[in-house]
Amino acid sequence: MDIIGADFDTLSSIIDISGYLVNESPLRVGGGRGNKFDSAADSPIITMGNIPFIPGSTLKGSLRSLAEAYAKSMGWKVVYPYDDAKEEELNDCITCVLFGSKNVASRVYLFDSPLKGDVRTGIRTMVAINRVFGAQQPKMLYKLDYIEPNSLFDFKMRIINLDVINGENDEWKKKGVQIINFLISQLKEGIMIGSRKSTGYGLVKFNDAKYVLKKLVNGEMKVIKEGKL
Repeated sequence: MDIIGADFDTLSSIIDISGYLVNESPLRVGGGRGNKFDSAADSPIITMGNIPFIPGSTLKGSLRSLAEAYAKSMGWKVVYPYDDAKEEELNDCITCVLFGSKNVASRVYLFDSPLKGDVRTGIRTMVAINRVFGAQQPKMLYKLDYIEPNSLFDFKMRIINLDVINGENDEWKKKGVQIINFLISQLKEGIMIGSRKSTGYGLVKFNDAKYVLKKLVNGEMKVIKEGKL
């Protein structure tokens, strides 16, 4: 059996997928516990240069989990990132090929998604729950800030050596294309990211999806095709 994903000794294609994410419910991606001087929240949202953003690692983790669930539902081998798997098991794991493992570099890159336009945030006072008694913990209130719904975030994904636009011939690459197309469809329908998802926070949808396909021509990467997804 061929080792899937063993094609990084050459560069065949680069696909950039872009657009914007809109949060349809309050969005909260925390930056760690502790007060900022300009924030009344106990655990402020993560920012970069005072601009809220969705980390690429958050997006990648959410998409990888969806990809693993999809692959498992299709009956394909799934090896989770922290499993102590043998090399031959990793060689047959399509999600490892897409998102990386200890043996194989990732071919899917998710970039940080900064907020576009005005920053609109809110703060809610929350009640701490005693998990032993299932009731409110006395004198334990805390504040969380969040990004107001209908905020826009720039989105960019890069895919290396997997032509999800025109399709592929190798069987393992066909699976990869199938997974990526599933992930894009789920992004358009809406996925949950960030914290407090079980209480309705973090529903984001992918809009204005576009792609640019580049391939190596005479030693240079050139745009072969571009359009809407």
